[in-house]
Amino acid sequence: MSTSCCTRLSKIYMVTTNSLFAALGLSFLIFGLLGYTNRFHGAIIIPDNIFQLIIVLAIIILVTSILGLISAYSRRRCVIYIYMVIVAVALILQVVVGVLVYQKGANYINYINTLWTSSSNADRLALQNEFNCCGLTTASDKPAISNTCDAGKGLTAVPCATVLQQFVHSNFSTLYLVVFAALAFEVLALTNAITLICAPSNSEEERERRMRRKSGIKLEDMSTNSSIVAGSNRGNDNYSQYAYKDETSSTYEGNRYDNNHNAYNRQENGRYY
Repeated sequence: MSTSCCTRLSKIYMVTTNSLFAALGLSFLIFGLLGYTNRFHGAIIIPDNIFQLIIVLAIIILVTSILGLISAYSRRRCVIYIYMVIVAVALILQVVVGVLVYQKGANYINYINTLWTSSSNADRLALQNEFNCCGLTTASDKPAISNTCDAGKGLTAVPCATVLQQFVHSNFSTLYLVVFAALAFEVLALTNAITLICAPSNSEEERERRMRRKSGIKLEDMSTNSSIVAGSNRGNDNYSQYAYKDETSSTYEGNRYDNNHNAYNRQENGRYY
């Protein structure tokens, strides 16, 4: 009874954990695809390799959640082992993504300077148009000449360095905190997989129950009779199957003696009468 209850709770816990795991993977996938195609504000600042890693991580998490749901209903150890390996890979990859985002968010000043210097004129123009700025530190500091940013014509705006640094410092900090907090899902998945491996299998108990159902005997009757038989010998060590055999044989011998004695009496009575 306790084994089946533990197995049932592990199954419910596994389904719940992997459902949340799948939701996390789907969220990462949507974020990675939208960021890689520059569909939200500020996506152009985040490097493409981070979005690519997030997309790969999302696919791994989705595959892992599917395996976790399968292992919840089919407790095959090979499936659980594969599930644990993939979860460990997802955990490592998620740590790598978090570290990369943290490094760029912590050194946001150097990151913006390097990004602006290494970017093409088209990328600078895209940054200026998206953040309504002009040049890096001033309007004449490596600007992308446009209708709204041209120092020679007196078209200036807020320098991009301050705006971009504030954006990176605030949003990158939020991003790596979310990535590191989501590691709790991998830890929960690993602990639950270990629980399933260590939990005893109830296949023998289920097999015995099926045999009892086929025999037509109630489970309560079987348990009651077995407990009576098991407890009948308590406190009486002299009683055994041999004592029962001796009692049976002595009764049989006594019956034979009575029968022979009655037959002898009938013979004697017939002789004298």
